[in-house]
Amino acid sequence: MGTKLFGAGYLSVFCMELYLIIHAGIPFSEGVALLRDDEKDSCKRNVLEHLYQQLELGEPVADALRAAGGFPVYVIEMVEIGQRTGHLEDVFRALAGYYERMDQLQQSLRNAVLYPAVLLVMMLFVVLVLLIKVLPIFQEVFQQLGAELSPVAALLMQLGQIMGRYGLGLMAVVGIGALVAALLLRNTERRTAAVQWFLRKSENWRISRLIASSRLADALVLTLSSGLNIDDALDMAMRLVDNQTMQEKIMNCKRAMLLESKS
Repeated sequence: MGTKLFGAGYLSVFCMELYLIIHAGIPFSEGVALLRDDEKDSCKRNVLEHLYQQLELGEPVADALRAAGGFPVYVIEMVEIGQRTGHLEDVFRALAGYYERMDQLQQSLRNAVLYPAVLLVMMLFVVLVLLIKVLPIFQEVFQQLGAELSPVAALLMQLGQIMGRYGLGLMAVVGIGALVAALLLRNTERRTAAVQWFLRKSENWRISRLIASSRLADALVLTLSSGLNIDDALDMAMRLVDNQTMQEKIMNCKRAMLLESKS
């Protein structure tokens, strides 16, 4: 459908509502219909309507979520694991907690970045005013007194003159570049390609390895506790991990189990 993916906050509430629906014994399609009727946002209501229609046609929950759009791959794959293992209720409860933590983390990051960024912009503005407006006045005063500015002050004043002469042009170029980038990233394919490029570049970051390990552990808990053999459990878990390094480790693990009879 090309629908924008739901945010972590909405996914947390949505998954908790589905967990409560299943726990209460309400048929899944009826529960989705109740959520659809209560939804005020038209885009989300359209997604829920499409999800309801897919469920009414008899589609499995994971396939219905995939067809409806708006849901991340992680949610769909986890739900598919829950279906195959008979732990769908547990999956939705775990997803609710996972996306609640993600939402809290995103808010913390925004708060941690926004305040220093505002202070930095204000500080740069004050420094530019000093360089462009104040230092030339001091230079005139020093010249009238027959003195000269120190080399550092003279260098700063020259920098201020350059910024005063070309600063607006540089700001315009940066602004135009940011606008062009924003327009290019409005295209879903380009945005997806940019995200994939960033993910490839960040695969070896510690935080990326920790996220991949966490997703692998979540999947193995569900699959192994349901009685699946370790080979099938690793196959299903590997679909949840988009970190290529971790996927290669899982493949090496399976190869060692198969060829070398390791535990």
